[in-house]
Amino acid sequence: MSKHRFHVDKETSYYPDGKKVDVFSVDCDGDFVISAISRDEIVDLVQVLNFALTDSENKKEANNGK
Repeated sequence: MSKHRFHVDKETSYYPDGKKVDVFSVDCDGDFVISAISRDEIVDLVQVLNFALTDSENKKEANNGK
């Protein structure tokens, strides 16, 4: 398990047309990782990262099986 500390902040922002949107910022150990990202984009990012991790593990297992 990672020893890094992640923190997420949520703020409310508005598009120029007045539409309200939640904006998230993510930092790791005090350094910004991602900022100004919407909830839907975070969900998309998590899905992509999950796919990448799963794919990496599958390739690692395939290489160890040789």
